[in-house]
Amino acid sequence: MGCSLLHIEKKEKGLDVLVTGLTDPTSCLVTPTNLLERIDSALEQLETDDTIEPGDTDALVEHLLEARELFLDHRQPWNALDEMIRAYSVARSRGTLEEVWSKRAGEFTPEELRTETWVHFERACQMVERGDGKVLIRWVDKKVKEVRAVWSDYSRLPVSAGEITMESEMCHRFLKHGTECWVKALLGLRAKILVGGSCDNVLKCAEEGQRLLLAVQKFEAEQRTAERKYFVHYN
Repeated sequence: MGCSLLHIEKKEKGLDVLVTGLTDPTSCLVTPTNLLERIDSALEQLETDDTIEPGDTDALVEHLLEARELFLDHRQPWNALDEMIRAYSVARSRGTLEEVWSKRAGEFTPEELRTETWVHFERACQMVERGDGKVLIRWVDKKVKEVRAVWSDYSRLPVSAGEITMESEMCHRFLKHGTECWVKALLGLRAKILVGGSCDNVLKCAEEGQRLLLAVQKFEAEQRTAERKYFVHYN
């Protein structure tokens, strides 16, 4: 069969082209004369590709940099590239970014969820269940306004077309739904102050919001860590 270079390069990025070229014996995508260029293009893709988890990105960058160094030293880079292909297969088998982080959000431990806001909310629920919740009405109303104000401020932030990525869309959905859950939980708590009863459903709603907001924090922290590692090693 003939080479399919133009067809593949139009629909795939640097890393995908490199892997296709190394694993498809019918393609002419990777040759000794363009291998360095392919590796550099793969590294460029990893710099901005938000469909690959930060941990997987670290592994791929490590193997690619090793292969690059070996090639420049006129040594065989194939073992390093084989390791890169294995890491690539793992990365692509994890599912979408949102699926990965929805699963992680559901696995956060009680200790991870225990922010100051969460502790205060739990205590407020306990007070309401004891019948001591009337003193909390002003506090609940204040919290509802604060949460709504934070979301309102965030929603008004200007976003350019170039800033809309898979990761930004995921964070937007998580923040929106997480905020909605917290407002619903606070309003539910206010209703319980007036009518009494168990706060189990209120806590459950707040926990869903807490998990989503915490997922955004952890995702952004891991992205910053991954970016620092990448720029230290590659630049």
